[in-house]
Amino acid sequence: MAKRSYTLQQVEAFTYSEDALINLRAVQRSERQTAEILSNKGYEAIFAKARSLIERLRIVRDSEQRSNEVFGDLKRALRFEVETCATRAKSIFDSPIDAPLGRLPRAAYDKTAVPMSSEQHMALAAFYGGVDEVNAGLDRAAAANTDAERATERERVRVKALRLLRVDDMTPGQRDRYSDIETSAGTVAKASEYYNKADAALKAHGV
Repeated sequence: MAKRSYTLQQVEAFTYSEDALINLRAVQRSERQTAEILSNKGYEAIFAKARSLIERLRIVRDSEQRSNEVFGDLKRALRFEVETCATRAKSIFDSPIDAPLGRLPRAAYDKTAVPMSSEQHMALAAFYGGVDEVNAGLDRAAAANTDAERATERERVRVKALRLLRVDDMTPGQRDRYSDIETSAGTVAKASEYYNKADAALKAHGV
């Protein structure tokens, strides 16, 4: 059989045709794969899971935002209550009445769930422990049978109130009225001792 010869142009044309055919098949294969992917229910399930995950993340984000708003309200309520207690403690300390009727509030503290460090919790616990002592002392003074008993309870209450009142916004002359008091147990009650610690704990949380 005679050997067939090709011109350079024929070889180039053949090569071009082969490349074109290979490229065409590749395109067709790619189109088939794309169609299979789009019609594959497994991918639909993946997309559904992705949408579900995105929705859960949105719910978590919204929940965190609401939690931050709630914690913000609780912290502001706690700050207002601490300041109210400090103001009333000053009134009790200054009052000439042995058994005043007003009591110091603690409703916000009882309801609070604000995350704090152990040191901050201890500071607020000490402050509200002082609140309880003042209220209990006022109850004992109101229930006293004699003037002498009321006067004794009154002095005890003044010592406890001294630790709760606020002196940082007073002038030096005003602060002289609230100097430290030595207790009957030999300890010293310092002005604003409990208030200052509670104030620092709340300031650490931006209130």
